[in-house]
Amino acid sequence: MTGTADLRLSLPTLIPREPHRVSTTELVRLLAAQGIRRTARAVQKACAALERDQPDLRCIDTSKPFQWSWRKDAPTREFPPMNAHAALTLKLAFEYARYWLPPATLEHLRHQQRRADEVLESAGLLRAWRRKLRVLPRGIEPVPPAIDEATLRAVYEGLLTEERILVTYRRWRAASDERYEVSPLALVVRGSILTLVARVEGKPEPRHLHLHRMRSAEVVSGRRADVQGFDLDAHIRDGRPGFLLGDPKLALRLRVHSDALPTVLEQPLAPDQRLSVDDDGHGVLEATVADTLDLRGWLKSYGPKLEVLGPSALREAVARELDEAARMYRVAPRAPRRAPRK
Repeated sequence: MTGTADLRLSLPTLIPREPHRVSTTELVRLLAAQGIRRTARAVQKACAALERDQPDLRCIDTSKPFQWSWRKDAPTREFPPMNAHAALTLKLAFEYARYWLPPATLEHLRHQQRRADEVLESAGLLRAWRRKLRVLPRGIEPVPPAIDEATLRAVYEGLLTEERILVTYRRWRAASDERYEVSPLALVVRGSILTLVARVEGKPEPRHLHLHRMRSAEVVSGRRADVQGFDLDAHIRDGRPGFLLGDPKLALRLRVHSDALPTVLEQPLAPDQRLSVDDDGHGVLEATVADTLDLRGWLKSYGPKLEVLGPSALREAVARELDEAARMYRVAPRAPRRAPRK
């Protein structure tokens, strides 16, 4: 009975709205990811029973396996019903998510967003909420790169079911596409970029594949992913998502100008960060960090308000890049090259 109830409660939530569809085979995988293991025949029968009870559910039986979708204007069915607190939380989550989730992902959740609006409207809170909340990105707000919807669905499914994915990928500045069979390990979201951490067939070291550079992706049914030994938190601590350039455990020493000290102290670089302040109000900061492209960009963003004291190799690298930038600005801007006439 418990297993049957789990199936009946979970199944409606896994079926998307038009124009999206999900096949019986995909439903079997998605249910298995939730710990509900059923045969394709059992899921097919459950979907058919649901269709008899719910006129808004459509079965697309022109091909096999059958596909299923809710009608676009189908009412939202919730268990338990959404209350105002849950609706407020969803609204806030959507406000943040729109800055870093691709449009294809948000589109799948539009009906939940509309339902949150309905709940808040009935409680008399929607208008006040819209007046009092603004979510702003930190720094420049880039436009999220386009991601193919079928590719996104395949990546999410492979991650959930721990099955391999066949990917067609175009590397930066590459002249042609490459095809890999990869074991998906994790999804990393940085700003508006979604990156799949995966093991490429035959290579033990995890690789980063940006989803917007994938031309296509499909789950390889029955091929289990090689996920053994991977620790996402350790991978992040080593600086891999931030483009590791050198030592993952760099003993960083900085001299921080008093003007920049408050903002630097508000967000410590590492748990072991230490600071001493001299008589002029300037600080010497020490922390163990990964030597990444992100770190170097952060160091240079403070300009003369922050000086790298050590290690010497990092100090020389930052000084060299700042010197090159200063030389570029000492001369008049170069005129852009004209495109050759056809």
